[in-house]
Amino acid sequence: MFDLSKAFPYPEMKMDKLRIDDGDAMISNIRIAVGNPDMRNNLLTENPDVRINIVGHTDSDGADDANLDLSKRRSASVKNELVKTFGIDAARIETDGKGESVPVASNNSPANKALNRRVEFIKL
Repeated sequence: MFDLSKAFPYPEMKMDKLRIDDGDAMISNIRIAVGNPDMRNNLLTENPDVRINIVGHTDSDGADDANLDLSKRRSASVKNELVKTFGIDAARIETDGKGESVPVASNNSPANKALNRRVEFIKL
């Protein structure tokens, strides 16, 4: 899955093949759907009174205390990026970590574990 606003920043380019270096096309006949404008950067910049809590989560691999620490660092990292990249006032953002305690899927496969490694934005 590509986030096209980040992966292909030049709208004048017609993307119909993916290549690796100067080699042959590895995937072709690609159709890219036109989506709505990317509104993610408006989440907090156009709503200066909104406050959020960013909650980090992990899968069940590893020790509970290590996962709790990782989830807290994960949410802090997202906060830091919002402050640095979008200029959001840090005082508007709280962070927390839940470790592996609130899974959205069972941790019985790599795909399900990936679903559990996430951050959630909660409006305060």
